[in-house]
Amino acid sequence: MNKDSRLCTACGACGYLSHGKITYQRTARSYEPRANASLTADEQNDIERVCPAKGYDIIRLGKDFKTADYDYRIGYYEQFFALKSTNERVCAQASSGGVMTTLPMVLLQKGLVDGVVATTYRYEGTLVEPETLIVTKAEDLYKCQGSKYMPIPTLQVLEKVKRFQGKVAYIGTPCQIAAIRNIQQDDAVLKEKIAYCIGNFCGGFRDLREQRALINKAGVTHLTHFQYRGNGQPGYMRIVGDGKEWKYPYPNYGKLTGYLKKYRCRVCVDATAELADIACGDAWIPEYRNKGWSLVIVRNKALLPVIEEMVSQGLLTKEAVTLDQLTASQRGNLTSKKERYLSWRKLFKLLRKPLPEYDGGWNEHCKYSTAFEAKVYCSEIFKYIMYKLHLLKFIRK
Repeated sequence: MNKDSRLCTACGACGYLSHGKITYQRTARSYEPRANASLTADEQNDIERVCPAKGYDIIRLGKDFKTADYDYRIGYYEQFFALKSTNERVCAQASSGGVMTTLPMVLLQKGLVDGVVATTYRYEGTLVEPETLIVTKAEDLYKCQGSKYMPIPTLQVLEKVKRFQGKVAYIGTPCQIAAIRNIQQDDAVLKEKIAYCIGNFCGGFRDLREQRALINKAGVTHLTHFQYRGNGQPGYMRIVGDGKEWKYPYPNYGKLTGYLKKYRCRVCVDATAELADIACGDAWIPEYRNKGWSLVIVRNKALLPVIEEMVSQGLLTKEAVTLDQLTASQRGNLTSKKERYLSWRKLFKLLRKPLPEYDGGWNEHCKYSTAFEAKVYCSEIFKYIMYKLHLLKFIRK
C-alpha cells in the first residue's frame, strides 16, 4: 500500500501480501486499499518491496528473460511479429487480433497450464464490478475477453493461485505483471505456479468517474453488458441495459468527458508490458489498421514453438514486421512514456508531485522541454474545467 494514493495502481498486491488485512473500497475514482488490522513489520516490508506504485527495476527484472536483444522503447525481446486469430467467435468480439484470448485457450487445451487468471464483469445496477477468476475451461475465456481500462485489484487472487492445483497463465497490465515479478523474486511457489504472464501494451486509463459519466450518458439504470472496446478494430464502447444499447467508437468516447488520465499512468515508463512473457497491442499503422491484427512481442522463448505450432495448425495467421513498424504503430504511447520521460519528470518535480523510480527504460536524449509539458498539462486541465462547466462540446474537435 503506497503512502501516496496518487501513485497507487490499485493492483491488489498489498491485499495479497497483508493476508487479507488490507481490503479495497470502491470510491468515486478507484479501488482504494484500506487496512482493517495492524500490519506486521514483515508484511509492511513485503508490501513496500513489491508495490509497483513506487516504480520497479524494469531493466534488472527484464534481464531474467535471458535474451540479448534490447531496445529502450520495447524492452528485452526474443521476436516480434504481427498475429491474427482465425477463431471467428474471438475475432467478432476482439478489438485487435484476438491473440490475448486465443493463446491462453490453446495453453489450456494443450495442458501447458491448468488455469488462466482473467477478469470479467458483474453488474450491480449501474455499477461495473470487475471479477478476477481462475478459468479452467477454454470456453469460459470468451466472457473475459476485452480491454478493461479501469483500476482492478486483481492480484488479490494470488492466494487462490497458491492453493490452485496446477500452473496458470496470468492476463494483465504492465504494472500488475511488475508486481508479480517482484513477488516471484522471493516466492518460489508463485514463481512455479504462474507459468506465463500475458500483457497488453498500455497507455494508462482514466479513473472510474469517466466510466460513471459515460454510463449516465447512455441512460441505462440496470446494466447487462459493458465494454470499453470490442466488435472490431478499433472497436466500440458498448453499454447495454433496460432493453436498449448505446455505442460509441473507440477512442472517440474519451472526448465526451474531460477527465484527465490517472496520474500514476501519466508517470509510467512501461508501454509494452516489458516484464510479460508475451505482450500484445494494436497495430496502428496503415498496413494493419482496422484489419484485425495484433502486434506481438515474445520475451520468453518457450512460447515461440507454441505460436509456430498454432500458425501451422491454422489457429493464427502470422506476418513479419520490422522494429520500425512496431514502434511506429505505438508512436504516441512510446513518445509520451519513453521520449518525453525526462521533460515531464522535471515538470512534476517542480510541481512537487510524487514520482515512481525506474532503473532505466527511456531515451536519455530528450528533445522535449518542461515548457512543452506544462503546455500539454494546462491544456488537459482546461478541457477538464470546460467539461465540468458543460462547455467541452464547444471546443471538442
